[in-house]
Amino acid sequence: MNPKYWWPLSIVFFGFIGIALDARETDNFDPESLPPPAAGTTAITTKPQYTCEGFIYSISEDGIKYVRESGGVLLLTAGLANKTGFYQLGKYGDVRHVDHVERDSETSNKLKHALNNCNARFLPSGVYFSNG
Repeated sequence: MNPKYWWPLSIVFFGFIGIALDARETDNFDPESLPPPAAGTTAITTKPQYTCEGFIYSISEDGIKYVRESGGVLLLTAGLANKTGFYQLGKYGDVRHVDHVERDSETSNKLKHALNNCNARFLPSGVYFSNG
């Protein structure tokens, strides 16, 4: 074979090899192969994850659903004039309205989540929220 044909034949040969390798390669992208973001963790992992456990779900004598922490005295109600309010139980079962700013916001957010998002069974209680 004449050496002057080696250059064009080698280009054609490497072209065939490239086409064969490209045809054999699969296009399965693995997102786990990417490095973690440079700015820290993603927003999804930093969002608080509230659960429906550790709460007592009750319904008052006047038909108002409320949630309280087990062992806690702070209540969160729904259905009282279509508003959500924070109440504190007294010694003898009386309730008084409290500003939710008096308590920590984390507890308030957990109670709101439990009342609005948990599909729990509300048990009857002897508490009255309204007079009448």
